[in-house]
Amino acid sequence: MIVAAREENRVLDSIPRLREGERHGALQRRDLERAARSASSALKSLDQQLWSDNERLSGLRDAVTATLRDTEHAQARLQRLKDAHAADEAALNHAAAHPGQPPGPHVPAPVYMPPPQHPSPYLVQTVDKLYATAEGFERGVLEIEHNLRTTGRVHGHGGGGG
Repeated sequence: MIVAAREENRVLDSIPRLREGERHGALQRRDLERAARSASSALKSLDQQLWSDNERLSGLRDAVTATLRDTEHAQARLQRLKDAHAADEAALNHAAAHPGQPPGPHVPAPVYMPPPQHPSPYLVQTVDKLYATAEGFERGVLEIEHNLRTTGRVHGHGGGGG
């Protein structure tokens, strides 16, 4: 039975058309593997770009959110200032029209507005973030210097640190 299978195998191997198909199949397989590797690397590159874009968009989204909050705060403050100005005008008009009489309940009382904060909270927050970032970099540099001194490789020299 083994001898018969070997003989059949030799007969099949002797047919040129079958041998060409085997070579052609190997070429197709190699081409397919190359295309798969190429597609895989393109997908990895696209994935990295998406992560990078997502990080950039996250930072931009945070900046836009902070700007919108600052704008809403500024609009609310402006409205309060307008209300205070209108109350002051109404009180002055009432005092001019009715000297010596206190303003009635229909005249709104002046609204107290504290002076604006200097420096602005946004500037203080930004400077605090800058200092925190600088401190983080300083800690990192000090740690690197310490590691270089303990391993004996200071200023790019291979040995004998100091």
